[in-house]
Amino acid sequence: MQIWWRIMIPQKTFCYLTEKAAMLIQQEETGRNGSFVVNEGQERVAEMTYSLDDPNVMIIEHTAVAEVRRGNNLGYKMLQQAADYARQKKLSIIPQCSFAVAVFEKQPGEFADVKKNEIRTDRGYRA
Repeated sequence: MQIWWRIMIPQKTFCYLTEKAAMLIQQEETGRNGSFVVNEGQERVAEMTYSLDDPNVMIIEHTAVAEVRRGNNLGYKMLQQAADYARQKKLSIIPQCSFAVAVFEKQPGEFADVKKNEIRTDRGYRA
């Protein structure tokens, strides 16, 4: 059983301490696009990308975790950081990538306050 401690460090960096090691989740944002990432040395081992579709909506577009790091809940932890960021900025989240959709369905109570109920289409949003 792994035990996780979460520490928020200034400048969009989050640190999770486990029994074995520390893991930093960093947020990178450029204009209307951003990501939550985990790097080990010079290697990126996990990334969740998003876009800010309008001033109030964050779309989770893609989640990837290196095969050697799968099973360590990195994707879930990045999604938690995205939800915390959305809460701080008063954003709603549209989970578009299959991973985020699955987590939002499996953990509806945890993300209900940030989930946007509309679905994006070529012509905007629909219920």
